Amino acid sequence: MKRHEKLTIFLFCLFLSALFFYRAFTQHLLIAPQDGWLEHYPWRLYYAHHFLRQGIHLWVPYLFLGLPFLGTLQTGILYPLNWIYFFISTPYAYNLSLIAHYALAAYFTYLYLRLLGTGKIPAVLAGITFAFPGFLMAHKQHPSMVDAAVWLPLLLYFYERIRRNLRIEDALGASLIVAVQLFAGHFQISFYSYLVLGLFMIYFTVVERKNRMRFLGLGFLPLLLGILIAYPQIVAVKELVALNFHASLGLQTLVLESFPPHLLGTFFFPFMFGGGYDLPYVAQGYLVEYSAFTGILALVVALITVVKYSRAHVQVRFWGMVGVCALFLGVGGHWMPLASVLSHLPFFRLFRAPSRNIFELDFSIAVLFGLGYEYYLTANWRRTLTWGLSCVLGLAFLILWTKSLFISSPSFWVPASFIAIYILWTWVAPRNKPWHGLLIISLVFAEAFFSRATFDAAWPPLGAEESLTHNPAFQYLADNLDHERFAYSGYYEAFNYGGLPIVNSTLGIRLLNGYDPLVPDNVRDLLDINYFGYFFREKALFRNNLMLSLLGTRYVIVPPDEDLSYSGLPRFKKAAVERLSSEPSGDRPQQIPYYPDAAYQVVLEAKADKPLSSPLVFALFADDFHSIDGQLTIYPIGITSAFQRYSKLIFVPEKIHGPLYAQIYTLSKQPVQIRNVQINVIRNYHPYFMHAPSTGQTSEMHFYRKVFQSGNFVIWENRNALPRLFPIQTLQTITTLNDMKEQIYMLQANPAQTAFIFPRDLTGLKQTHFSEGTVEEFHETTDDIHAKVNFPGTGFLVLSDEYFPGWEAFIDGHETKIYLIDGALRGVVVPPGTHGIDFQYKPTQVYAAFGVGAIVLFGVLGALGFLWRLKKKNLNIAV
Repeated sequence: MKRHEKLTIFLFCLFLSALFFYRAFTQHLLIAPQDGWLEHYPWRLYYAHHFLRQGIHLWVPYLFLGLPFLGTLQTGILYPLNWIYFFISTPYAYNLSLIAHYALAAYFTYLYLRLLGTGKIPAVLAGITFAFPGFLMAHKQHPSMVDAAVWLPLLLYFYERIRRNLRIEDALGASLIVAVQLFAGHFQISFYSYLVLGLFMIYFTVVERKNRMRFLGLGFLPLLLGILIAYPQIVAVKELVALNFHASLGLQTLVLESFPPHLLGTFFFPFMFGGGYDLPYVAQGYLVEYSAFTGILALVVALITVVKYSRAHVQVRFWGMVGVCALFLGVGGHWMPLASVLSHLPFFRLFRAPSRNIFELDFSIAVLFGLGYEYYLTANWRRTLTWGLSCVLGLAFLILWTKSLFISSPSFWVPASFIAIYILWTWVAPRNKPWHGLLIISLVFAEAFFSRATFDAAWPPLGAEESLTHNPAFQYLADNLDHERFAYSGYYEAFNYGGLPIVNSTLGIRLLNGYDPLVPDNVRDLLDINYFGYFFREKALFRNNLMLSLLGTRYVIVPPDEDLSYSGLPRFKKAAVERLSSEPSGDRPQQIPYYPDAAYQVVLEAKADKPLSSPLVFALFADDFHSIDGQLTIYPIGITSAFQRYSKLIFVPEKIHGPLYAQIYTLSKQPVQIRNVQINVIRNYHPYFMHAPSTGQTSEMHFYRKVFQSGNFVIWENRNALPRLFPIQTLQTITTLNDMKEQIYMLQANPAQTAFIFPRDLTGLKQTHFSEGTVEEFHETTDDIHAKVNFPGTGFLVLSDEYFPGWEAFIDGHETKIYLIDGALRGVVVPPGTHGIDFQYKPTQVYAAFGVGAIVLFGVLGALGFLWRLKKKNLNIAV
């Protein structure tokens, strides 16, 4: 293959990719729907802005209680193709990167198919099939996933060269691709890619009898070297994942997020259940995760190719096997024996959404389409193709009848029209004419375009973050927040109002809640946010106020119709807790006593031997089902085979419609065991000021004060918020984090005076009662915090930032132990007197991993340079 051919094809792929995203140019839009706008684009904004201003740093203090920057994998800061963000304006770099990666997906697939011996047209068709209609395009809102996925065909290109030539330079080149893919920021896609490579090595080791050990050695070498080069990224992610629910995923996730078998028809008709052409999606699950459509012609040709040529062609047999394995892995959670096996295998249980194995399936279909179309050009199976397409058209009419669709529905007539066009094409278009190839490429691309361009959430305007950062509400926060945090009420409200992560990234203000799937579990549990960090159960949090204040939350953003005029007692006083004698049992609602303006704590223990298919709910409600906002919802992923305790505080308004009822229920058919059900109540629920307000000022009795309103934003100041660094006087032991939450929510302890510690962390502590003290100075950068404190006796300081490996504390330059306090925070013992306190982030394991990665990288580059010089000198040396 000549260089000008490679360049021409890449430019053609780039043109197709730009054409697919034409709206980005014609309407000046950012290709960042949904997760792209909420998570990925803000991270790229962050390092484009802050790294240039503050230099490279490894800790991000602006989200939750702080996060390790490298550990938040999907930032992709070490991915070489993301470095364009340092040189090009972020919105333009984001669009350019996404368009270029889809072009690379098509181009790398083209290179692989050409290496397998196909002509140009079949190779281009395979590239279009992989890049545009299927898995990759459905996940354009997840650029790190796309960035990682595009490297699979290039890896296979190198592995096919290794198989044929057994040359070490191909293995060294493949190792660089392995490292680049890991740096792209989505380990799940990398892992699935390596499964394909593993099958490749096993299959061809069995099929080919010569040089088996050399082939296996050269096949494993790229994985080993690539992982070592990317070792700093792996170590950083491992530290964070150890604190996240991904470390304990199991059977529940495999079952709940596998590809539903009833959606197999979407391989032919992508929107038979809606979700495209402005039709509502009526099936269960998330359509993006279940998008498997690769094009009707591609799938039919791939199936015919497997049936006709799997015995004669080793590559057809291999890719047919890959497709079947990928389908089983994607659907396997619905087959319990396979799900049980996978849940106990290493790595498989680290990743949610096994339906993403559609990635390998789509690529195998693309490869089989390219191989099959090469056969179509040389063999006479026009009738077979017509018969296959006709069967699919018959299936379309069957679906039309069974799903009660109208023939005018685009979910029917768009795929049906393309089937009819393909049937006409097989008989009208002569295969020996020069324009035949251009016609079929146009048809396949058009099918991808009309099946995917319509399936999209709204794209934000290009440069929308500029108007957001100039919003008066955000400017108010930037001007008034020093070291404290702010929080927002709700999920859809806050993001629809303007995308708070964007503001948080660009203005550098600390956001307590946000959107990141790797938020540590202790933070998630403290704040009662869901497993992906974006849903905020604010009712109890705002009403209680104490947890918010403990975490240094100075301001709260709420919608205009939300009132935070909650009052509190001037000083701490333990609340009286009453246990109700009437508790729900059985399937029917049970009436319980109603007390106006009270707080009800619902408690139960539950376990399930088999994964539930829907949540377990403990609800309080009145006759209208709407007057009470709150219920204890235990999601299936949170229910294990051992009894665990769950509780929640539910507030009841002053007036409700009818009696008050309690009920425990689930829609799951799988059995669940429940015990120790309780309902506790605090009448006239009134929290307290942790530091008593000035006497004679009645307005000080309200926790929140409205300080700003602009459009859909209302900002309330939390007057009870503690500083980020504060002294406490007592340490109290707890068994679980839930014990601490109950103490705070049930008004049994003052977090400004009492901190909670696990018994295992008491090692080295000589006392649990400490002197009062003051924090006289507080300064910080991203990776360093300095304070000046004064204690008349031995004191204890709490820093309301994430307790995380790599942080070290120093008192007057001497290192001291950091204790895990309040389930997620940092604490240090301070001797009497005036001292300087420093917290510094020094992740030594990550630094060591950088050393290993650099040594291996330079070794690989040096070896490639040496081999290139030998080749240039035409020395025939067998390596």
